[in-house]
Amino acid sequence: MAKNIVKAFKILDGGDMSGNLVSSSIPCERLDNIAIQLQWTGTPTGDFFVDARIDEDAPWTELDLDPAVVASGSASDWIMSFGQTPYSELRLRYQRSSGSGALTAWARAKQIGG
Repeated sequence: MAKNIVKAFKILDGGDMSGNLVSSSIPCERLDNIAIQLQWTGTPTGDFFVDARIDEDAPWTELDLDPAVVASGSASDWIMSFGQTPYSELRLRYQRSSGSGALTAWARAKQIGG
């Protein structure tokens, strides 16, 4: 069976990294492969997290990221990939330690069937 491509869409657009950030959620129903691409500017230092939940009324739970994704004081980018996603939603979080910058994040996915 062919898979449909869900075109990339922004989940965070120029977020201010001088504070903590939470992206809009990524609906995961019928999606089995999801990528999140991060691009940041400036000199931020902090940690990135991805949270998931299995129902819109369920609490968000932090997923284990291996390797950990960090901003370490300079502009950079990163792509994370999640296969066989059984969740109803995902979201990206940034927890600031110091510095500042701007964060833009996109999501893209492959969809079972159509």
